[in-house]
Amino acid sequence: MFAFLAPQNKMHKWIGIIGLLVAIVGPWFIYWNTSLGSGLAITGFLTLTAYLEFIPTLNRHFINRLVQVLMIIILAILFMAYVLVVFIIMRK
Repeated sequence: MFAFLAPQNKMHKWIGIIGLLVAIVGPWFIYWNTSLGSGLAITGFLTLTAYLEFIPTLNRHFINRLVQVLMIIILAILFMAYVLVVFIIMRK
């Protein structure tokens, strides 16, 4: 179903993996160092956005480009929700 999200080469695959790891770990660093955690979280999000931007199957037609933009918006909303959940967990 989501085979079109598969990376096309090894470098693309590693960019996606590293971006995902940095996006997951980044908000947890905000507790210890605000600027480092914020920087890691933003870097992870931008790396995942770049990963989605360079998937060749989403660059063929206008409808595919709209799907790509929608996926990036959904990713941003999910990432904001994840950061809020991390903040709630840290407050306890």
